[in-house]
Amino acid sequence: MILFFSITGIFLSVLLISFNARSYRSSVYLGLFFLLVSLYGLFQFILLYSASVFWIKVFLFLIPFLATSFYLIGPFLFLYVRSVVTDDHRLHRNDLWHLLPAGIYFLSALPAIFTPFDLLSKAAEAIVQNPEAIGNYRPTMLSSWVSYPVLFLSRPILIFVYTCAALIKLIKYLVKYNNAPVFSRQSFMSVWLMILLGSFFILVVSQILIMFDFTTDNSSLYFLLKTLRVISTLGLAGMLVSPFFFPGILYGLPRLPRNKTVLRNDGFTTVPAPDGNQTPGRLNQEIEVDTVTIAPVIKNTTSGFESDYLILIGNQAEACMKEFQPYLQQDFNLAQLSVLLKIPVHHLAYYFREIKKMSFTDFRNSWRVDHAKNLIYEGKCNELTLEAIGFLSGFASRNTFLNAFKKAEGISPQSFLVQFRNQ
Repeated sequence: MILFFSITGIFLSVLLISFNARSYRSSVYLGLFFLLVSLYGLFQFILLYSASVFWIKVFLFLIPFLATSFYLIGPFLFLYVRSVVTDDHRLHRNDLWHLLPAGIYFLSALPAIFTPFDLLSKAAEAIVQNPEAIGNYRPTMLSSWVSYPVLFLSRPILIFVYTCAALIKLIKYLVKYNNAPVFSRQSFMSVWLMILLGSFFILVVSQILIMFDFTTDNSSLYFLLKTLRVISTLGLAGMLVSPFFFPGILYGLPRLPRNKTVLRNDGFTTVPAPDGNQTPGRLNQEIEVDTVTIAPVIKNTTSGFESDYLILIGNQAEACMKEFQPYLQQDFNLAQLSVLLKIPVHHLAYYFREIKKMSFTDFRNSWRVDHAKNLIYEGKCNELTLEAIGFLSGFASRNTFLNAFKKAEGISPQSFLVQFRNQ
C-alpha cells in the first residue's frame, strides 16, 4: 500500500508541476510537497519492508540528498498555504531561513557520499536482518553531537511545527476574511486546505508516536496507532488525487494585484500594453475600456474593490478581443490572454468561472463564431467554403467549427448560410 501510494504520488507530483508551474505558481509548492512526502514514504518502505540489499544500499548512498530534502516538506506545505491565502507566490528574503535545517543536515551528511561500498553493503545486510539496525548507521557528522533518536525525530517534529504554523495561518485568514465574497464563493478552497492540513497532521502525529516506540504491550494503544496509520494513509491518498479532480484548487483566491489599476471617475481606464508589433494577439497601444459596459453582469456578486477589479478584468478581456482579435490564432488560450492583459491566469479563470459562468473556450469560440458570421454577411461564401471561413475565424478543424457554431447559434453554419441567402 505504501509503495503504491508513494509511486503514484511521485508520478502525480511531476504532472502537477509540469503542467501548472508557469500558470499557477502556487501549485509548484504543492507539487514539491507531494513529491517529497511520496519520496519519504518510498524511503521508509525500502528501508523497513523491502528486504532488498541492493535498494537499501542505494538509498543509504543517497541519504545526504534524500534526508536533506525531507527537511523541506514542512516549508513547502507552509509556503503553499501562505501563497493561497495571500494570493502571493513570491519568495521573500526571510524565507531563506526555511532552508537552514536542510542546509545544516546536508553539510553534515556530505562526507557520507564517500562511504566505501563494502560498508554500505554490510549496513544494508544488517538492516535486512533487523530493520532496527538502521539506528547503527550514522551517516552524518551530527551523530557525534546529537543522539540518534533526536536526529531521527528532528524531521517529523519540524514537519509538525510547520503543519501547525500552516493551520494557524489558515485559521487566522478564515477568521479575518470569512465574509469576503471572493472567499465565500470559493468555499471549496477552505474545505480542501482543512482536509490537506488535517490529514497530514494525523499522519505526522502518528509517525512521531510510532518513532517514540509507543507500540508497547498496551494493545489498545497499539490498535490506536495502527488506526491512525490507516487513516493517515487514506488521507494521503486523497490529498494526492484530489487536485486533479478539483482543478479549482490550483487557482488560488484572487484579489486585487499588488500593482493596483486605478479606475478613473469618468468610467474609463487605460491598460498599458506589452511592446511588440501590432498583430492579432499582440498589443502595442493603450486600450480604453468603459467600465460601465459589463457592470450588470456582476451585480450583487461582490462588493468594494473586488467588484471594480472584476469589472476591469471583463472590460479588458472584451476590449482586447474586439480590438486585436487574438482569437484568430488557432492556439490562443487563457495563458496567452493573461500575458496580453498582464492579469494572473487564475484571476481570469475565476472571472470566467464565477462571473461569466462559462469556460474560456466558450468565450473564445463565441468571438470566433461572430467573426465567421461577419464573413458570411460580407459575402465571403461566394469565394470560400464554410470550412475555409472556419479556419479564417481561428478554428483548427471543421468539426470544432461546426460544434462551436451549433452551440452558439443553435443551427449549423450551412443552415445559417441558407437563411442568410433567403433573406
